[in-house]
Amino acid sequence: MTRTLIIALGLVGGLLTNAPTQTFDRFHHPAISTKLNYDSLFTAAVDLSQSTRGQEVVQLCIEHYGGREKLDQLRSLRLTYAMLRMMSKDSTTVVKSFADDRRYKVSRRQVDVDEQRLLIHDSAWFAGRDTIFAFQKTRYCAELFSYLTLSLPKALYAEPFSTIRYGTRAQDSLEYIYCRKNDSLTMVVGINPDDFSIVSSEGIIPGDSIATVFVNKFSDFGLYDGFLFPRHLVNIAMGLEVGRSRLKSVAVNPLFDEKEFTMERRLKSQTPR
Repeated sequence: MTRTLIIALGLVGGLLTNAPTQTFDRFHHPAISTKLNYDSLFTAAVDLSQSTRGQEVVQLCIEHYGGREKLDQLRSLRLTYAMLRMMSKDSTTVVKSFADDRRYKVSRRQVDVDEQRLLIHDSAWFAGRDTIFAFQKTRYCAELFSYLTLSLPKALYAEPFSTIRYGTRAQDSLEYIYCRKNDSLTMVVGINPDDFSIVSSEGIIPGDSIATVFVNKFSDFGLYDGFLFPRHLVNIAMGLEVGRSRLKSVAVNPLFDEKEFTMERRLKSQTPR
C-alpha cells in the first residue's frame, strides 16, 4: 500500500467553514468541550522514554503519515480555507502560509477586513489596515501552537520540546502525546489507535489565574498532490466551539517570495501589546 502523508491542520481562534448563512444552524452549532485538569493529566502521563507503548504510538503515527523521509520533504505549504465564524456568522476566505524554521502567516481578507497574523521565529505580529503590533507572550504561544499543529506529526520528532509524555483518558479511546515547551505551552496530540491518524490537537497556555485552552478537531481526510490533509476542522476556545473550516485548496512546497514572512519597516515604531 502506497504511503501517504497526513498533516493535521489547525488555526487558533477561528478558521471556519464558508457555508452559506442560511445553513448556519444546521452546519455550525455551538458545542461545549469537557473541562479537563491538564496538570493532572500531564502528571499521570508517563515519560515517553519510559513508555514502550508511547514510543510505539509515536513511531506508528509517523509511519502512517509517510515516515520521516516523506515528512522531511514537506518544507512549505499554502492552504486556502473557506471560513465561517461562530459569533458573527460571517463567511470569508483565509489563506495560511507555512514554512520551516517557525515561519507562519494567516491572512484574512474581506471587503472591510484586511488582516494578518504572522509568526517569525521567536516573535509574532498582527497587522491590519491601520494598525500593526507585536503580540506578547501569551498570544505568541497561541501562534506557536498553531504553527506546531500545522507541522504535525513532524514536530513530534523535529521540535525541541522540554518534555514529552504518553497517556490515555477515561473519556475516550484516543492515545495522547503531551509535549511541553518550558512551561509556556503544553501541546497535546490525540491519536486514533485504529489507524494512528491525528484527530485532535490541544494547546494549553498557562496564565496568572487561569490557563487558556485551544482545541482543534480534524476529520474527512482527502488527497492533495499526493498528500493527505483533513478537509474539516472544528475550533474550540476555552470550552466553546468558535467555528469550523473547510479546506478548499493546497499548494505543496510553494516557492515563497523572500518577503512572504517579513513585516514592513513601520514595525520599528510600534509598541508590543
